[in-house]
Amino acid sequence: MALLQRDAWEKLVASWNELIRSVQQLPPHVDLSIKRAQVEEPRHFGFRKSVGWKKGSLRNWRLALPNGRCIHVREYRDHFKIHWDIADPRKNPFKHLVYDTRRLYNSIKIMFVFTTTAIFMYHPEAVQFLLNTLIKGFIIP
Repeated sequence: MALLQRDAWEKLVASWNELIRSVQQLPPHVDLSIKRAQVEEPRHFGFRKSVGWKKGSLRNWRLALPNGRCIHVREYRDHFKIHWDIADPRKNPFKHLVYDTRRLYNSIKIMFVFTTTAIFMYHPEAVQFLLNTLIKGFIIP
């Protein structure tokens, strides 16, 4: 019985290792799809549940890589979609926000622009305060 379990474990490790190697040959964020029946659950290989854009998925999984990147797996009813991210959100959340979640990062930038524009439109004294602060800080040490 132990021999069968070891063989199953070796197949599991080999298949996930092959997938990880294959997906890293692709550019970041390009998904590789595989049927659920072809591999074991990601948690059996060391993936941890993670937060991510659902995009119709049941769960998100991540596996940190030694180089700071991570493998991101989206679990669907009948298949997995696998890609690699430039930064692991657990190790470097800001870098992950900038490089791997462009939609969220761009939304934050747009909200910042609209908010600052509204502040300056409805509170013109804020513009004068900002200019005075910049002038004092850069011209008069």
